[in-house]
Amino acid sequence: MTNFSQFTFSRIANGFPRTAWPKQVFSQAIFCTFIVSLSPAFATEPFSGAFIGNQIKESWAKQSASKDSKTKLAKATVETTIKAPKEFVWNALTDFSRYPHIFPKVKSCQVLKREGQLVYIESFLKPQLFVNEQCQHTINDLQNKPDCLRWKMVDGTFKAVEGEWQLKSTNSGRHCLVKYTLEVDPGPAIPRPIASMALKMTQKEIVGNFKQVVEKDIETVNSGRRASTSAALEPES
Repeated sequence: MTNFSQFTFSRIANGFPRTAWPKQVFSQAIFCTFIVSLSPAFATEPFSGAFIGNQIKESWAKQSASKDSKTKLAKATVETTIKAPKEFVWNALTDFSRYPHIFPKVKSCQVLKREGQLVYIESFLKPQLFVNEQCQHTINDLQNKPDCLRWKMVDGTFKAVEGEWQLKSTNSGRHCLVKYTLEVDPGPAIPRPIASMALKMTQKEIVGNFKQVVEKDIETVNSGRRASTSAALEPES
């Protein structure tokens, strides 16, 4: 499994005598660390060609194979219905250069390379509490388009982080049911109940922002179409 090392919580815990940390304050600090660190699909370490790509794919396969037996990740799913066709939602989700427009914590995002159905992206986050490295990277798997987008962090605050967007057409194809799942192995420093609670809060914010932007975009498109149709039907003077 990939080693995640963007931010080690011991940098906080070891900076003070353990007796000076009441349990409640310590838990709140852990909770804040978790909340501000999770972006939609980003991590922290430069890609180095095919070598790191193969490392990630092997790590992904090993982690998936071991989940049922040994790896117990904190997992949470949030779902919502977006008033836009599934294809429109998919295009918005995979337009990585627009992530700063969709997700407020992202300052910039660019595609570094494409390798088959894998897309490597680099992003810069806006300054946030407990985030030492603003430059982050992730690998995205598009092989199940337009039904599912999977992503995996290269490294970061936690031992392992991966996510999945599932899309399903509803309302005769006019709307899209979106399910966003995050799985996190926070390591020994963060209790899993706290990690699970933080996951839900983070996901609601991410999905809420995405829904708002996509529905606004589709309304803009539809308004333009209605205006064009109306202009075409007007008699010439």
